[in-house]
Amino acid sequence: MMEGSLYSAEGSDTLEVPAHQLRPRWSLRAVPFILVHLLPLAAFWLPVSLLDWLVCFVLFAVRMLFFAAFTHRYFCHRAFRTSRVFQFIMACLGTTSGLRSPLWFASVHWVHHRFPDTDRDVHSPRRGFWFSHVGWLFCPRWDETRTKHLGSLNDYPELLWLDRNWLVPPTVVAALTLGLGGWSTFIIGFVLSTTILLHVTLCGASVAHVMGTRRFDTADTSGNVAWLALISFGEGWHNNHHQHPRSARLGLTSRELDLGYLFLLGLERLGLIWDLRLPQSDALRRQTESE
Repeated sequence: MMEGSLYSAEGSDTLEVPAHQLRPRWSLRAVPFILVHLLPLAAFWLPVSLLDWLVCFVLFAVRMLFFAAFTHRYFCHRAFRTSRVFQFIMACLGTTSGLRSPLWFASVHWVHHRFPDTDRDVHSPRRGFWFSHVGWLFCPRWDETRTKHLGSLNDYPELLWLDRNWLVPPTVVAALTLGLGGWSTFIIGFVLSTTILLHVTLCGASVAHVMGTRRFDTADTSGNVAWLALISFGEGWHNNHHQHPRSARLGLTSRELDLGYLFLLGLERLGLIWDLRLPQSDALRRQTESE
């Protein structure tokens, strides 16, 4: 059972790093990224059915929920506890997003919260919107999973195996869509939904640091973006998150819809997770109750 803070480890990310490691390298590294954006254009030449669009919607919604509730709130922030078996199930489901493994994302997310919006940030908005959105993905500095930031997650060989073989879950999902409805279901249902999912997820690094309202005077530029929260299952309440990074609940008032948190409450009712962390500040309660 997992607990403990992700943001307590020290490592070389606290030091200056060579500039060339922080510059995007496009070349062949960008080919898969470009392909997932171009493949959906094949829909103009393929017969696309209602099934294809239904699969696209369902795969986007379900995988976005898995990313928000599992990859981000659990593996990055340990916002609740669970069993070892369900931990691995969560990791597999989170990996279906195609954004590498939860361990990789948690290891780079550590750096973001340690140095938010500074030159040491993984996706600092100081380097421009497009760098904070997608450019950082192609920086050699973030190629590998930085296991020194993962604490006790390193003790689980099944998670380390999944980190090395992160292509397996999305490949299985892709194969299922191909078998379900052929190439059009694969391209629209899987590839297009993956592309949309990728950009909605990355908006947390870009959009949520250049716009939105600020309830808390944090030492970064994080904002609460309502429309992003709606389509990302609560991830758009980004200013709330930076103030209370270990909270399982990101929408802090009844008007801040957080479907990711409601999903976690359901899992808690089923006994699959427990010890959901919430902000306990009296000042926070007074502030949110008055809104």
